[in-house]
Amino acid sequence: MIWIFIFFFSSFTFSQSNFSEIRELNDKLPSYEIIAPKEKKSIKNKKRTFERPYRIIKIEEIQKSGTHLAAAKKGSILHDLKTQDQKIVPKDIWIKVFDLEDENGFKYIQNEDGSVTWKMPGRMIESLKEDLKMYEEPKIYTPAPVITKSFFDQKMNPSPELIFYTGMINGKFMQDLFNDSNASHGVTNQYGIHLFGRWATPLQAGGVVHFEKSNYSAGSGDYITYSSLSFGPQLRSKNFDLTFPVRIQTQFRLGPVASAKSKEQSFKFYSNDFMSSVEIPTKNFLGEFVFGLYYQKQWLNLRNQSRSVDLESDGKTNDSYGVSLSQVFE
Repeated sequence: MIWIFIFFFSSFTFSQSNFSEIRELNDKLPSYEIIAPKEKKSIKNKKRTFERPYRIIKIEEIQKSGTHLAAAKKGSILHDLKTQDQKIVPKDIWIKVFDLEDENGFKYIQNEDGSVTWKMPGRMIESLKEDLKMYEEPKIYTPAPVITKSFFDQKMNPSPELIFYTGMINGKFMQDLFNDSNASHGVTNQYGIHLFGRWATPLQAGGVVHFEKSNYSAGSGDYITYSSLSFGPQLRSKNFDLTFPVRIQTQFRLGPVASAKSKEQSFKFYSNDFMSSVEIPTKNFLGEFVFGLYYQKQWLNLRNQSRSVDLESDGKTNDSYGVSLSQVFE
């Protein structure tokens, strides 16, 4: 109880203090006075906008600014300066535009004659200034040679021809060789392969391989068989346009393995054959079918002859004539 009394007594005594120390400290501190505003001012946020400088750029000024190459993509819009019509670019194009744009951002296009008819939004144009800066002209320039395709280059592939000859023989040499008057007549068949270049010249050159099989009459009722494999060059003329196409063909052949034999005798020869023919070609689905009339002169020289042979010295030949049928493959 005594403690409670002491507590209340001390509290009362403290409340009666004059706080002199606090007052002295307050006198030393600076005085701050807050004055309330007489009028309430309302501050509003004003919307700030920026307007770029606007200056009309004349076409004369644009034309003096210089030009550069540019590209416009398909679908870009062209504006006609006179009619204000709009057209859509149908494909990617290369154009030449002036460096300076107008106040609305349009690029003006220079025509090939220097005039100005169209303009296009600058955003639709891709400048090629920087791309062209990467190009460097060569220090040494050699122009590419002019290559002319020769007509002959396209016609070097040969045209193969399969041909068959058949005809009659006037065998004066065989008659003299076998000493048989009946051997002056015979029948010949020849099979050949011809190759000609496809040249647009008056004469076409080529090569030929022939196999000949001929039968001559003999007095004993038998016959004399002649065979030869020969080859050589040939020439053929261009087609002459008459009422139908006609051409001439000549060839010279060498036969190193010719031979003739009957029941009693046999001989081996070197043959030299000259043939000339007139041909009438007709176009078909394979190339050309050719009908011809031919004449052939044949010289024979005996080879590997072990016994003597009595021959006249006037150089007799075997002459044949007949028809030919052939197919040219083109």
